[in-house]
Amino acid sequence: MPSYIATGIIAVVLLFPFHALSQITSAERHLLVSQSIECNEKLSDRVMSKLEESYRMRPNRRFVGMTWRLYAYQMIRPEALSRSLTRRDERNKSPGGLRYAIREGFGEPPSYYNNDEHYRTSLKMVQVLNQEGYLQARVEVTADSSHISGWKAIYNIDLGKRWVINKVLWNTTTSGLPEDQISDGGLLQKGDPLSITDLQSERERICKLAGRLGFATFNEGFVKFELDTLNLNAGVNVEIILRGQRLENASTSIPHKSIMIGSVFFDQSNMTKPLMSPILNHLVTLEKGTGFDPEKFASTYRRLSGVSALKIVELKKDYPISNDRNYGVVDVTVDIQDAPRYDLALEFDMTRADTRYGPLGKITWTDNNSTGRGDVLTWTVSAAIASTQPFSYTSSSIVPNSGEFSFLGSYRTIGIFPLRLETLPKSTEPHSEWLIQVARESRPEYYSSTFDYRHRIEWTENPVRRSRIVIDVLHLSYVNLDVSDDFADWLETEDNEVLKRRFSDYALTGSRIGWNSLVGVNGGNMNLSFEWSGVASKFLSPLMGWEVTDEGEVKIGEVPVIKFLRVDGSWVINNKFSKREDMVFKSRFRFGGAFVGEGTEILPYSKGFFGGGLNGVRGWPIRELGPGNYSEESSTPGVLRGVGDYRLDVSSEFRFKWTSLTTVALFADAGNVWQHENGENNGASWRSSGFSSIAFSAGIGLRLDFEFFLIRLDAAFRLHDPTQSDGERWFIESRPNGAIHLGLGHPF
Repeated sequence: MPSYIATGIIAVVLLFPFHALSQITSAERHLLVSQSIECNEKLSDRVMSKLEESYRMRPNRRFVGMTWRLYAYQMIRPEALSRSLTRRDERNKSPGGLRYAIREGFGEPPSYYNNDEHYRTSLKMVQVLNQEGYLQARVEVTADSSHISGWKAIYNIDLGKRWVINKVLWNTTTSGLPEDQISDGGLLQKGDPLSITDLQSERERICKLAGRLGFATFNEGFVKFELDTLNLNAGVNVEIILRGQRLENASTSIPHKSIMIGSVFFDQSNMTKPLMSPILNHLVTLEKGTGFDPEKFASTYRRLSGVSALKIVELKKDYPISNDRNYGVVDVTVDIQDAPRYDLALEFDMTRADTRYGPLGKITWTDNNSTGRGDVLTWTVSAAIASTQPFSYTSSSIVPNSGEFSFLGSYRTIGIFPLRLETLPKSTEPHSEWLIQVARESRPEYYSSTFDYRHRIEWTENPVRRSRIVIDVLHLSYVNLDVSDDFADWLETEDNEVLKRRFSDYALTGSRIGWNSLVGVNGGNMNLSFEWSGVASKFLSPLMGWEVTDEGEVKIGEVPVIKFLRVDGSWVINNKFSKREDMVFKSRFRFGGAFVGEGTEILPYSKGFFGGGLNGVRGWPIRELGPGNYSEESSTPGVLRGVGDYRLDVSSEFRFKWTSLTTVALFADAGNVWQHENGENNGASWRSSGFSSIAFSAGIGLRLDFEFFLIRLDAAFRLHDPTQSDGERWFIESRPNGAIHLGLGHPF
């Protein structure tokens, strides 16, 4: 293409937005390009956030500095869209078409500077500041016309003196609530700044406490605040008035009564197989003689509804009729009805493993409440075809080249065997589960047959943080690998016994402890797990008749028992990048390490950590990054590309809603996997590679959210590639490279 033609095309592309912009701003109106708040004193983030929420209008949204939605809106002339919609209407079609999708679906009408709207915004800001104790606050709006593309709105705030609480008075005369208990732990204290937000928090605290004390009829409507602002020293006297209830046709209020739980009855007349009494007593948090607490009713309903054997749950209350007693009593009847005992489900999904992807089909048969313990017996048959990258050559394959068939049996019940359910706190929500799985997998290099058994217990450690502990008390596994002739030849070519060990039969006898919890006020989460095998196998070998070699390896027949400790964890942080609902900034930190014990030279590949992939450092396909500086040109023996003994990576994403269906994500990843140091300077360990082995990538992703599942397409560009030779690793030193990933769900 001649250079003058390319120059002309670039000029048209670059000048088009400004041409559209000139059409908009040529009239009397001016685009609102931005708005800001300037204050004579520093405001807290919370107050500033509330002020920003007062904006009645906002500038057109930008992406990479460009108002793409506005440009799309201007591309379609109203006359052309009107004619298109008229033709569709004549054919009895609903509004639609390309023009309609561009202008009305994706496009965004221009946002103009409007004096009236900005003035109303300033009034709203004054109201917000008054609620925060700035009773003399003033807000003025000025326009900054120095921008070439439009005007900027500047809100100038003069706060004045902030009022503080001088005294807190309580008036509970007509309420019937005990003042000493209600006022204890109050949120409003002398000297605190006056804030409507704090008043509302105090209202909520009072109502929750009243509920726990059994005052079932008391709610937020009975709490009233009276503020005395006549003090010239900017001090406010706050009177908290708790009012009584007024019955129908009554001229005066009567005190609220503390209602206690009387008897708790269970109606299982509609149950085909009733639940056992210990199970019901554990699930129901209502107890005789305690106060009428709405939270206990809500938790009881939630816990019962979580039992798959139950279809209908009703909590029927029998309130007292007499009003002449100090305390009322309410009897509660728990009415439950079971769901069909047997269920058969057909499910289609996608394989979500890091190393393979493809369609997955499941048939599940379920037996609910077979023994009256709220238990679930499940049998699942699944089959999948998948695409996976072979170990013995470097090119990725997107054509399905693998298959898997598995049979899974699971029995799950309430409680922790062998402990009595009555001895466990109700808040722990304990469960026990026994799982047996038999699987057969076909891959390009081998056939894998697996038998797996787990005895699992789990409970809630902290209900507020949703912190849960899962323990595989006993995990037994046997894996048989039947390698293909071509893969066996490749292993012989590599001529390394340690590498062959990664693809040999093995047995596992161990346990696992896992913990996950919410952390932080913004909904972050943390996961941590410890897994081990073969710890006591040497001591049990005389009793079990297992062979122990001179190197300390334990064998069951001809199959070695692997000895290892594996640690894996992640920490996801939600950052409040913006107060807008359509934007979110998330970060994730992942770490993991595996260590072998006596007699085990190296871990099976399935217990290692993989570099790259759609959930790792996304500039590389799965197992094309690491370990360390290892590359496809390397001839280092005993190193398997993309598989390491420990992992460290960090990822960050800025996500924003483009439309109701689509979300765009800008992301950056860094990290790698490494092998343990073995004394050889092969670049596969951290000691032999150092910081030069840390990979960096950045990219953009498109997410399609269909509510019941989310499709993700991520494209990443390599910024620093440790798989290249020194001097060619940074993106400015070599030709561009990267990877494209298709997956389900967000990466974290």
